[in-house]
Amino acid sequence: MSKCRVDMSIEILLGSLGPFLTAYFSLFFFHIWMKQPENIHTLGFAISFAICTLGVLTTELLLSSITTTGVLLACLFQTLGMVCFNWSLSKRAGISPPTLPVIWVGAFFMLASVTASFISDDIIYRLAILRAMVGVQLTIGIYALWKRSVDFNRHKLHCQVMSLGAILCFTVPIGIYSFEGLISEETYRQSLQWIAAMILVPLMVTCLSTTTLLALGDDLLLKLKDAMQMDYLSGVRNRLAFEEEVARIFSHRRSHATPWSVILFDLDHFKSVNDRLGHQCGDEVIKKVGDVLRDSVVEPHLCGRVGGEEFCVVLCNANEQSARLFANNLKSQISQIEISGKPEEKISASFGVCTGQYEDSYNLLYRYADQALYKAKELGRDRVCHHSENPADQRVENA
Repeated sequence: MSKCRVDMSIEILLGSLGPFLTAYFSLFFFHIWMKQPENIHTLGFAISFAICTLGVLTTELLLSSITTTGVLLACLFQTLGMVCFNWSLSKRAGISPPTLPVIWVGAFFMLASVTASFISDDIIYRLAILRAMVGVQLTIGIYALWKRSVDFNRHKLHCQVMSLGAILCFTVPIGIYSFEGLISEETYRQSLQWIAAMILVPLMVTCLSTTTLLALGDDLLLKLKDAMQMDYLSGVRNRLAFEEEVARIFSHRRSHATPWSVILFDLDHFKSVNDRLGHQCGDEVIKKVGDVLRDSVVEPHLCGRVGGEEFCVVLCNANEQSARLFANNLKSQISQIEISGKPEEKISASFGVCTGQYEDSYNLLYRYADQALYKAKELGRDRVCHHSENPADQRVENA
């Protein structure tokens, strides 16, 4: 009798571990979402683990054995849970979620489980179908991240853990069957299959949850890093972050025999804007100049605010003609900026441009661009001046 009570307590303990962990992590992710409601994918993770809790309860605790009804319910809950989980992963990666493939896989395996119950009373087939369904749905999520995500390295750890989970789902039921043989519904809770499930389910839940928490932590660190690197007013990189990124790009491109250009520009008479109209209007101008830069400068090109009213643009693989055209386009857009309530106020900028090869240092081209900028100011401002080693060849484009 005592041994029976010990066995029953162990059974309850093992059976409760999986649902407890999934419910705990569900509440944990929900708490994180409450602190950061803009991250809707965090709420998706909370919902997916909550649904998986119902799936684990259905198969491992509430039912006395793995019946056909239990497997169908488990397939339904696990499919809904995997839909939410893959949706959340995709939302975090900024890609379209593989919702339909996951649902079709769930429907197929639900039909397969019903068919298996008519073919054989042995529950190993139903168990293998349930585990294989989860493995396939994990594989679909891995494939979607690998195929569609822009920065796969951000999701590599997630994919590695999901791959391990999929491999276990495919191999463990078959491996134990080769050792244990057939299992009846009455003896399921005394089988190695049940013990393996009670160990592997909490292990997979813990690994996936921990990996997800690490991913959310990385997102937060990346967000903080971006906040530290961005100029809060213009929304472009501050000087330190801008020059660090320029140095990184040049370390990779130094062997390339292609031209690149530095564009340096300064807002004309900006101090008088602050003095006459107030710093609020000056801040508005800086913000709108930042909007122009973010719309115009796309990867692999870079832009940054390097002074109070001074900005710098680095154009990769851009010759002199392209750089001058780009600078004139920026000058035109800046001239169209209007200050709220002050439509009569006109904004202009002076530009200095220098083109070189990747063996030329950024500091050298920046200095030449700065000289060209001063030349543009000397000639009356609101114009683009391209630096040349020969002052006679200095190219200036008037407003």
